[in-house]
Amino acid sequence: PGTPFIEIKREPIPATAKVSIEAALKTSATAVAGTFLSSNFRRLYSTAKIPDSSPHLIRNVEKFMMKIGKDCGITQDEVTKFVGDLQAECLGAKNAHSPSSDRMGILLGDNKVYAQMLWTSTQKVHGKEFCSFINQALREDNQDYLQDLVPVVRAINTLCVERNQASKGLWPSDGICFRGGALPDKHLPFFTVGKKYRVPGFLATSFKEEVAMGFALRSTPAHLVEKQPMVLWQIKVVQDCVQVNYVRHSNVSEEEEFLFVPFSAFSVEAVEWSPDPRLQPHLVHLMAAQDNRAEPEDLPLAQWY
Repeated sequence: PGTPFIEIKREPIPATAKVSIEAALKTSATAVAGTFLSSNFRRLYSTAKIPDSSPHLIRNVEKFMMKIGKDCGITQDEVTKFVGDLQAECLGAKNAHSPSSDRMGILLGDNKVYAQMLWTSTQKVHGKEFCSFINQALREDNQDYLQDLVPVVRAINTLCVERNQASKGLWPSDGICFRGGALPDKHLPFFTVGKKYRVPGFLATSFKEEVAMGFALRSTPAHLVEKQPMVLWQIKVVQDCVQVNYVRHSNVSEEEEFLFVPFSAFSVEAVEWSPDPRLQPHLVHLMAAQDNRAEPEDLPLAQWY
């Protein structure tokens, strides 16, 4: 769906490019240490509850950000301002496009809506959005961070797995969603055909290929010498996949975000390595598992996604 920013053509790979790609593929495949089965996240999630009030939810967010900020060189004043900016955006003060129904939901105490709006916030501190800090904590599986974050994650997850009248029809065309970004050479060996793995974080995708391509193009420096290899993931999703949903409560609705819950499982169906991924992205074709609960909990974890 949509018109991509650049036309992806698969030309014959030059001999020099083949040597480079083959060298990268011979390196050791990289994965995050541990598995979902052994993770702190799994243990904490089993007993976590969604915060019972908006102040409680924000208190969790602030405590999490104070902890991660201390380790990342973010001052308490910067964290306090950042959390205030998050709230202001979700309530519409910093975002004229924030739907009034979402603001009303937050005001009426719907913390699931509030949490999903926080996930989509465009506010930044030290150049990073809140969603990036969330995925950093999930990827690192840091118990100290997760104690305050997991209840927020559970609130976001609830809307990812809910199926109701409002979510009907909000499914990608042809059952395919897209994700774009960078893919350093050292991670190529992980994505071998037939590999099944889990992603240790939320996986944000889009109905629109052009949105994914936009993320791929923005993921690396503009100067060609410094650019990282780009990648476009194309993900097949069956209609009854239970761990993904359209993000209806968003600060950036034009992205048409389709969000997978943390530790979702995928399998690699095909790979198309680009002769020059700085100009033309690699293509990685994935199949999303129909139900994470039916997949082994000790699958390898992707280090790059």
